[in-house]
Amino acid sequence: MITLSSVSKSFQDGRGSLTVLKDVSLDIGAGDYLSICGRSGCGKSTLLNLIALLLQPTSGEVLIDGQVTSSLSDEARVRLRGLNMGMVFQNPNLIDSLSPVDNIALAIREKMSSHARTKRAVELLESVGLAKYARSKTRSLSGGQAQRVAICRAIVGRPRLVLCDEPTGALDKDAAQAVMTLLEELREQVGSALVVVTHDVQLWGRATRCYEMDDGSLISKGEAVSVSGKGGHHAAF
Repeated sequence: MITLSSVSKSFQDGRGSLTVLKDVSLDIGAGDYLSICGRSGCGKSTLLNLIALLLQPTSGEVLIDGQVTSSLSDEARVRLRGLNMGMVFQNPNLIDSLSPVDNIALAIREKMSSHARTKRAVELLESVGLAKYARSKTRSLSGGQAQRVAICRAIVGRPRLVLCDEPTGALDKDAAQAVMTLLEELREQVGSALVVVTHDVQLWGRATRCYEMDDGSLISKGEAVSVSGKGGHHAAF
């Protein structure tokens, strides 16, 4: 599905060029579950942005289904991202003027009828314990509640790949469990791949492949045994 081939990324600052990623190669296939840990500023978020086609590498290539993406137009990259990926970043980026259910349904406005969109959005909100907030004002949600809505929005279209940057950082233990169960059920039932950047050792151990970012390099830490599907609510994907 996604291949990073010898990817490096540098940025210009007042002192010259700063290399954030160094010669990173990675393959992500259907159903893969990768966790990536590392100290702040080591390049984890930059790596996610490259996979999501939000940044272009300074050198190397990012390929989707064998297609080189560096020569594509911005519009073509947006289309590929929309067709293949769901993204959960540290800022929920919800639309305050819309309710939680409408924020979620908006992501699949071109794929389903209005009734079907609403039904699926409500099901996902139920899965993360937010059904009673479905028609609330989004601006009234707590940070943790908004993050759960953002996660539902990211997976509502059953994407092939879900990219998560600290998806449970603002959540308590029970909410984090519900969210990770939801993501893991999507993987198991639909075959979506998950890439989760996290500082949480427990989340790191849930994945099937574990990596550490260190000084711009991606280091494999081997395989772990996934403990998906335990506890929490369930959604039909």
